[in-house]
Amino acid sequence: MNKKVKGISFIVLGMFLTYLLVNRRGIETSNNSEGNFLFLFLNFFTLIAGKMGWIIIGLVFVAGLAYLIKKEVKISRKKELTGAICLLAISLLFIREDIVTPLPDSFTDAGRIILELGFGRESGGIVGSLVAMPLYKIIATTVMGIFLWAVVGLSIVYLLSTPLEYIYEWIKGVRQYYRSDEYKEKATLLKAKKMSEKLKRTDYKKYQKEEMKKRIIESRNQKLSFELAKKPKDSFLDKTEVYSDEELAKKEKEWTEFSKKMENDKVAAEKEKVAVKSERKPENSKVEEKKTEVKKQEEQQVKTAEKPELQKTVAENTKVSQENNTPEVKIPENKETLQNSQVNVKPSAEKELQKEVKTAVSEEIKSAGDKTVKKENKKVENHHEEMVIPKIEAFEDVEAIKRQKELEENLKKAEAARLNTDKGYNELLKKSIEEIFKIKPMDMEKKFEIEKSIIDNVNHLENVLKQFGIDAKVVNYEYGPTITRYEITIPAGVKVSKVTSLSDDIAMNLAAESIRIEAPIPGKNTIGIETPNKIKEPVHFSNIIQNKELEKGELNVILGKDIVGRDKIIDITKMPHLLIAGQTGSGKSVAVNTLIATLISKKSEKEVKFIMVDPKMVELMPYNDIPHLLVPVIIDPQQAAIALKWAVNEMENRYKQLMENGVRNIKSYNSLKYVEKMPYIVIIIDELADLMMVASGSVEESIARIAQKARAVGIHLVVATQRPSTDVITGMIKANLPSRISFALRSQIDSRTILDSAGAEKLLGQGDMLLLENGSSKLERIQGAFISDEEVTNLTSMLKSSRKVKYRDEILVETQENDVNVDPYFENAIEIIKQEKKVSISLLQRELRIGFNRASRIYDQLKEKGIISYDNQILIDDDLENEIKK
Repeated sequence: MNKKVKGISFIVLGMFLTYLLVNRRGIETSNNSEGNFLFLFLNFFTLIAGKMGWIIIGLVFVAGLAYLIKKEVKISRKKELTGAICLLAISLLFIREDIVTPLPDSFTDAGRIILELGFGRESGGIVGSLVAMPLYKIIATTVMGIFLWAVVGLSIVYLLSTPLEYIYEWIKGVRQYYRSDEYKEKATLLKAKKMSEKLKRTDYKKYQKEEMKKRIIESRNQKLSFELAKKPKDSFLDKTEVYSDEELAKKEKEWTEFSKKMENDKVAAEKEKVAVKSERKPENSKVEEKKTEVKKQEEQQVKTAEKPELQKTVAENTKVSQENNTPEVKIPENKETLQNSQVNVKPSAEKELQKEVKTAVSEEIKSAGDKTVKKENKKVENHHEEMVIPKIEAFEDVEAIKRQKELEENLKKAEAARLNTDKGYNELLKKSIEEIFKIKPMDMEKKFEIEKSIIDNVNHLENVLKQFGIDAKVVNYEYGPTITRYEITIPAGVKVSKVTSLSDDIAMNLAAESIRIEAPIPGKNTIGIETPNKIKEPVHFSNIIQNKELEKGELNVILGKDIVGRDKIIDITKMPHLLIAGQTGSGKSVAVNTLIATLISKKSEKEVKFIMVDPKMVELMPYNDIPHLLVPVIIDPQQAAIALKWAVNEMENRYKQLMENGVRNIKSYNSLKYVEKMPYIVIIIDELADLMMVASGSVEESIARIAQKARAVGIHLVVATQRPSTDVITGMIKANLPSRISFALRSQIDSRTILDSAGAEKLLGQGDMLLLENGSSKLERIQGAFISDEEVTNLTSMLKSSRKVKYRDEILVETQENDVNVDPYFENAIEIIKQEKKVSISLLQRELRIGFNRASRIYDQLKEKGIISYDNQILIDDDLENEIKK
């Protein structure tokens, strides 16, 4: 075969296999003949390859590119054999990874489990399972895992030996070249070249700068010479004229003489300034001498003013006028003052004495002036105190204020009356609930027998482990209603896997139905072995409903009791959506009833509302007509799809209300005083499989949208199913329902579908469950609470008689969407249906070249418009097509 043909065929095969894996879901759901062929081919490929499908596709693409690019493609037999061994080792690793529990000792049982993993298409494939069957005793050991990883690593190294050799030689050659003399010479030449070019560039830059300077200077010279040569103009509009050369020479002489004259005048003016300054210097010195003399005289006056006799005379001769509020000072003559004071003063000191008296009088005047100013300030303050400032109430409408106060008081009274009525109703409701759910105490003799059997099991468990060479000790045990967990410690050097491989032997020796080993217990250095109690303690809903923890959360509900006997209560608002799975008789429906009964017992219809979907028409019918329902219990899958669409619209409307009020969630919204309280809405779907069979597209999309966004606006989903297959619990639904509860299931595959791990297949039934909470990777074992049919009937009858239900009929009325919401490819899809005479989502994807989600929406729109029926029959004719186009 031609090399290019081989390459193209390999690439086409790789693209075909890629299409199969990418569109796996669409192929599995299609019903046409083409889809059946692709489905068979996909099943065959995934059965053979398992998880190695993408690895095989990658190898096919590599082979195709090699045939197209390379001239010759030669692969030795050794490399072909090595590649096959590598793929087998990878397949065995996938098989080994999926073996959770120890394999039985018999070849038949172990082979059956390994083949089951191979046929599951999510492991190493059928080829890997066939190879793993003879190795069933050592396949799960650590040594085998190390050996397989070593085989894979060595095989990859051998397969890539030629490219690795090429890379090594290339690195080696590059390294030798960089160390050679030739490279060093060329490197020095290159360096010199760069330096010379750099110098040339710098010289050229200098040359450019000099040339630029010359040009600037020349341009300025030309401009200045032109300005000098211009003749003065009489007006602005006259033409500019230029002097001739002779005229310009004469003018230049005149201008030079004028400039010299100006310089001479300037020099003479500066000399005159210097002479004037020198003349003023002696006058300034005289002024300074006078200043010093005045300072000395002032100092003498201060000394004389300090004399007490002189101060007395000044105080007697200073009086203040009260009418003008200014002081009047009488200065005595010099002789009289000197005589009264009996101070002998020389005639030369009379003038100095007069100056001293004047300074003292001036100080007295100043102090008297300050006193008058203070008196005036006091008068002003007293005046302000006497003034009466009008109150603000004088400017308000007193009658309007009184009416406002009366209105507020009436509103308070009405609110108090409403609260009193609600309080009375709530108290009546609580009393009725207490009468319905009476506490059922446990029989003490049963409790004593349970403890006695636990002590016996401790001795049996230690003896069993000693028989198998494990010196283990039971250090603690915790028992719940149906399960007892024994905590054991093992000696150092003993592997945990040795204990887990003995699960069947331990169950046989303890005569237990089944056991579950948790190795190790999270946060402890012990191994937990869970065994069922021989005498089981019933968990009554009526006992747990009295727990005060139910009053604390927003939507607290009862699950049951955990493994140590504590009440297990969860808050639905923190889940925020719940997926429940369990086979018939496992306790799934009872758990749904406990959730509903808790909420309607503790919350009024103003706090929580329900939409209940019960396609089986059995489980939820007793709740019809309770005041908490928005619509009657829905039994028609089509109406359920409509109700889910209404819930999506309600979610969007609630988000708009939160945005308008500037809050982030329903709790903050309900704390506002000026808005009507927004009730929580819990949507209960008792059997999802029936809805997915009838209206899978719209139901799946609505559930996904509600699960993604509705938490903040108080809309929560509780979805239950007894068939946890991938066509019911799709990837989209599973990804958006993070909290899950699994009751007893038939197989490990079903357990992995719900919980992403094994364990649910070993549950005991009758309410024994595993809880995987949102944000947690740890499974918690719980015994579900039991509520009898009689208790449910009494509770619902009491609620129905206390208040009437107000249904919202518009919820189940399907709103006609505008043509704006119809996809632009809708008419193209109709043309494709007319040409192909068949329809499927994969056909729309392929012909319209669109994604799966958009093709699914177009498919649902075709059903809604009546183009195709709900059982995928084409109903279109010319009249219907014309009506749709109109």
